[in-house]
Amino acid sequence: MNDLINYNKRTAETKKLFRSKKRNCFRKFAENLNFRVNPTYVWNHCKILKNSILNIKAPHLSDYLQPDSDISSTLDKITPPWAPTDPSYMPDCQRNDFLDSHFTFLEFNIALEQKNDRSAPGLDGISFEILKKLPINYKLLLLDLFNQMFSQSTFPDAWREAYVHFIRKAEGRGYRPISLTSCSCKLFETMLKGSLQWWAESGKWLPSSQHGFRKSNSCSDNLANLTVTIESAFKEGLEIYAAFVDIEGAFDKVNIDLLLKKLATKGASLRVVSFVKFATAERFIFTDSNKKDCTVAHKGLPQGAVLSPLLHAIYAASITDNLPPDVFASCFADDVAIYTISDPHSNKLATLEEAIHTLDSNITNIALSIAPKKSKFMHFHNSNFKPGDKQIKIKSHSIKSVGNNRFLGIILDHKLTFDRHITHIHKRCMASLNIIKSWLEPGGGLTLKLFF
Repeated sequence: MNDLINYNKRTAETKKLFRSKKRNCFRKFAENLNFRVNPTYVWNHCKILKNSILNIKAPHLSDYLQPDSDISSTLDKITPPWAPTDPSYMPDCQRNDFLDSHFTFLEFNIALEQKNDRSAPGLDGISFEILKKLPINYKLLLLDLFNQMFSQSTFPDAWREAYVHFIRKAEGRGYRPISLTSCSCKLFETMLKGSLQWWAESGKWLPSSQHGFRKSNSCSDNLANLTVTIESAFKEGLEIYAAFVDIEGAFDKVNIDLLLKKLATKGASLRVVSFVKFATAERFIFTDSNKKDCTVAHKGLPQGAVLSPLLHAIYAASITDNLPPDVFASCFADDVAIYTISDPHSNKLATLEEAIHTLDSNITNIALSIAPKKSKFMHFHNSNFKPGDKQIKIKSHSIKSVGNNRFLGIILDHKLTFDRHITHIHKRCMASLNIIKSWLEPGGGLTLKLFF
């Protein structure tokens, strides 16, 4: 009898333990869900929590392997072939007491607090969670090291090393590179970015048409400017001709010597230019296929670097110069749209083509190029014109107008009804709602009381 009582106690304790573990597992799983998570991934985990493990096919180890041929082609895009230039080259820089000033402990703490504890560390294994838990004395020592390195323009070689993991894009459209770099380098770059961005904004280095990665600017501002212009034109019985231009390798093909020259011309100090050269002119890329023998990159901005978006904005600030006065530009990082307002009885296609020619010339001047096959042309109107009735030329390529195009995550149609985008959002929402409904269905879904 005592054995039966002990058995029942142990059984109750085991059930309680499994119940607690299951609850904690579900809560941790639910905290990481967002609209970007694949619904199939969520469904599979829900089945596991419902003890329907047999209905799920366990992933094979080969599913996580990255084919060398695919990885090699993707790696060539982020490390394009380029002969290194003179390593001693350094443009003449002006003195800048503001940019050369030492970082304060307040700047250090603000930069560190912005970082996510869950961010993966670089090859050195030091994460932001470790840096945040350092005693104050050690944080002050680290700050002193940062200031000394900045003053002497001497930085650890490990800061130029990055481990790149490739994640397959949706529908098998290639791979997306994810770079794991040193967290201490990211912390230093964050402090430097604060000073450089303030100086760039106060000096009006960046055009008003550029909304990418700037304070008080966002995708919403960019899209609002475009959509408000289109809607205003519709109310006045006018039309909009818009070209959505794709810049080939906008980040990966940046010419470092030209970037350094632009920074020096704008008034960046020698210390800032020296660090930018250190972080960009020669980088060592490690992947799953070459963990020992790295790939050396001499061109382009580093993937995942804190300074890369700001440096690209400064580098490409001149691409919208000298556009015709009746042509407007809307830029977000490397996403560029230029458009003009046209009367139904007049033809502004020639004006738009002239603007594209000027844009192409400006882009060529910074050693980049337009990809005509990836660029799109749209004719926004309320008339009976069908998509494809109009066309423009980009680098001798004829581009016909399309009925819809995705720009900054929004699907725009030629009548600006947003029907396609609403359908797309509705489909994604229903996939998530079906999961929630499965939790609430009595007898058929998960019992929420079990987890909350």
